[in-house]
Amino acid sequence: ISVDRMERGQSGTTAIKEIGAEFGIKVHPIVTVRDIIEHLHNREIDGRVVLDDEIRARMEEYLDKYCEK
Repeated sequence: ISVDRMERGQSGTTAIKEIGAEFGIKVHPIVTVRDIIEHLHNREIDGRVVLDDEIRARMEEYLDKYCEK
């Protein structure tokens, strides 16, 4: 798995844990969505900030509601 979106699947656990259980393997993401948010927060890309405080707050709200911590 390249990016772990950290969303809970149908069983209430993360999709990565579901895949691991279904196939009997350990699954490790390269990066998580929280890592990406942290990296992009208030960083200029091509002269503009694409993930400012307002967008980060909305993303964190979504993650708190639908994703594993």
